[in-house]
Amino acid sequence: EAQRRRFIRRLAARAYHFPGNTWCEDWTQYIGNTHLVFGIFFHHPLHPVTSWERCVILLGSVAVGLLLSNLIYLWFVYYNFG
Repeated sequence: EAQRRRFIRRLAARAYHFPGNTWCEDWTQYIGNTHLVFGIFFHHPLHPVTSWERCVILLGSVAVGLLLSNLIYLWFVYYNFG
């Protein structure tokens, strides 16, 4: 149980190396746990961030990106640039 809790803490801290893993295994687990889209499907089962929370984060990221690009577009239209 103590080892499990230590592993979960390392996942939450975005640790990039776990004892016994090769560099390739470390790289795949790091990408699977930290990438915005890949993390929804490939995160470690013990990772504290669930798939549902990752979907909400992705939705928020897309929403902010759309908001900023639309505000910049409206600013260009309003001041007759381009």
